[in-house]
Amino acid sequence: MKNAIIEVESKQSIDEEGIKVITPGNFYEEEGVYYAVYEETEISGMEGTMTTIKIEEDKVFLKRKGSLNSEMIFEEGKSSYVLYETPYGTLDMKITTDVINGEIKGEGGTLELDYTLEFPGQAPIRTNLKINISNKGSDIAAQI
Repeated sequence: MKNAIIEVESKQSIDEEGIKVITPGNFYEEEGVYYAVYEETEISGMEGTMTTIKIEEDKVFLKRKGSLNSEMIFEEGKSSYVLYETPYGTLDMKITTDVINGEIKGEGGTLELDYTLEFPGQAPIRTNLKINISNKGSDIAAQI
């Protein structure tokens, strides 16, 4: 397991500004699958939540555990259904992944996901998620 700097930027069709979080975390590889693990901050609105991003060859899993609980599955051209548990209740959500671009290797890398979130009774929300992982975290953290 290596120290890493994990940068996550999310923009939704309903919010022009979006959210960008840069945080220290861990990055490692097990049997060809890459993992990035970090603790959410107050900026993301999910303080007290541990996030794990699991990156396989053609799928990305985003698992949150803590103040929010969910496991999102992103697979290009496919939909998945998720229970999104918040302190205010549980939401049913459908995720349809349009595009996954980029590459993560041993030294880190960048992924970009374009997908649509659908909640019952609400208009679909187009979302762009960018994930940048640098495993030179110990060097970068000293500069912040």
